[in-house]
Amino acid sequence: MPINTYHYFKKSADLKTFTLHVKETHLRISVDRESCTESFKSNSHDSLLRLRSDIEKYIKAHHNFRSSFKPLNIPANAPPIVRCMGDAARAANVGPMAAVAGAIAEALGEELSKFAKEIIIENGGDLYIQTSRRRVIGIFASRTKFSYQIGLEIPENSSPLGLCTSSGTIGSSISLGQADAVVIQAGTASLADAVATATANKVQTPEDLRPALEFANKIPGVTGVLAIKGSALAAWGNLKLVKI
Repeated sequence: MPINTYHYFKKSADLKTFTLHVKETHLRISVDRESCTESFKSNSHDSLLRLRSDIEKYIKAHHNFRSSFKPLNIPANAPPIVRCMGDAARAANVGPMAAVAGAIAEALGEELSKFAKEIIIENGGDLYIQTSRRRVIGIFASRTKFSYQIGLEIPENSSPLGLCTSSGTIGSSISLGQADAVVIQAGTASLADAVATATANKVQTPEDLRPALEFANKIPGVTGVLAIKGSALAAWGNLKLVKI
């Protein structure tokens, strides 16, 4: 499994999975088999190109959008996905690019859910989930004893939701902390992504897990937090951990 994949799904006979790759964006899309047509795949690719283009054009005109580690004021006429990233960043007090992977998964998922009964989109460890069935999402937490041993159960009819992960010990994304994995469950994938980054930034040692959770659970829209550092695990909220 690639090092930047923090989750995996228990195999579901009702889902079919395909991948999309556009520049730095690498998506794994699982949908109900009935919806997974060549036309659906083609439309998915076109939508991803448009979403990335909206972000790239905005960055070209506003260079600090890419580099800022703090929230920015986003004009009302900015593309929807840019405004979405800006809102999530403001809620978590991080830069807007901290929400980019979750925002892309979310925006694409919302579009594709009009044409699919079940859809799960993973963008480098950040998930948009729209499902009417129970799902189990496995967790990868570097070389800790928890990797591939525990998962989060998503109850039927509890979505749409975002489930996003940040790590300071694996992957290529910027993290100021040393958490092996911080997983945030929220009403949107963009918010989950931004809060995962902000929370993971606060973890250097196992003793930091509790204050990091306290930070995350105060942010409106966050419904669950799971944080792992070494042999220590802490969790809060509406999460059901299961053994895999």
